[in-house]
Amino acid sequence: MIFLLFLAGCATVPLPEVSEGMVGQIQAQYMDANLESLGLGRALVLEHCANCHAPPRPAATLAADWSSVFGVMVQKSKVNAEEARLIEMYLRAGVYAH
Repeated sequence: MIFLLFLAGCATVPLPEVSEGMVGQIQAQYMDANLESLGLGRALVLEHCANCHAPPRPAATLAADWSSVFGVMVQKSKVNAEEARLIEMYLRAGVYAH
């Protein structure tokens, strides 16, 4: 029984699929946001972030210390500046996924 509870607690929350609603909500911050750019950001999260840990939940992007955590993770993952921007854009847009 305890083992089953442990497994249930370790289940990862799937990353939201990109939607037009996410694009509309995030375009105020990222004027170039579109389905393709958010899709690339999502793919980069799965490729780089999920190599070391469960993918971050997009709702966590609004936490007060997100910027410092994100900066550290970008350095560890060795993504370039554009990839980091796409990842951040997707994670921030993911807050609006429904």
